[in-house]
Amino acid sequence: MALVRWLILALQFATVLPLPAVSAQARDVRWSMAFFPLAGALLGAVAWGVRTALTPHLSAFAGAVVALALYTLATGALHLDGWMDVADGLACRKPPAEALAVMRDSRIGAAGAVAGGVLLLGQVSALANLPPQQLWAYLLPPACARLMAVWAMCRLPAAQADGVGAQFAGHVPRGAALLAELWPLAVSLAWLVWGGQWLSVLRVWLVSLAGGWAWTFWLCRRFGGLTGDMYGALIAGLEWLGWLAGAWR
Repeated sequence: MALVRWLILALQFATVLPLPAVSAQARDVRWSMAFFPLAGALLGAVAWGVRTALTPHLSAFAGAVVALALYTLATGALHLDGWMDVADGLACRKPPAEALAVMRDSRIGAAGAVAGGVLLLGQVSALANLPPQQLWAYLLPPACARLMAVWAMCRLPAAQADGVGAQFAGHVPRGAALLAELWPLAVSLAWLVWGGQWLSVLRVWLVSLAGGWAWTFWLCRRFGGLTGDMYGALIAGLEWLGWLAGAWR
């Protein structure tokens, strides 16, 4: 069944979970992005589960460190790597073609290392301020972050002709992007039904929309399109902002 195949492909793309191999064509890979936000919500559930289990035994900060470590391991540090690569490319202040070459270099420079450290500290501090009772506050930011990436894949061009990003940029069907919207909307509704404050839900959506638009608009002006690293950086940054918005008092 196509939907099951797309779900497995999305989980394979978003995580390092040992999942069964499925035969897929390029069309299936692109349609699998319809389930990309769902994969994000499931990863958020992992972070919530770890925080909840450790709350009686560790401080909020220590529990958040362990939760984020397992969350990052579950993603294969894919988005963290993209964040650091983009930081190196932007910091070099070279013309677009040369900056893109810096991003593709597997070595991490000083700017990337600092940016990665800031991101991890920021995400830990945000998770430490999210009460374990607020399950949906852990799930919605990763789901919204990946939805923004899917929208970008659907509507914006690639910055270069090869690479992972080129397989998706401008090629994800609108139907897949529309289906992808269902998962963050379902999480938002569940959050409200189970006692969440509508203002918290609204804040997560606002920072995701505003941050996603600003990031992709700026990078498209700078490079003429997006790359796989830029999608990863988008997701990592919006997760941080979303968790902060959910923890805002």
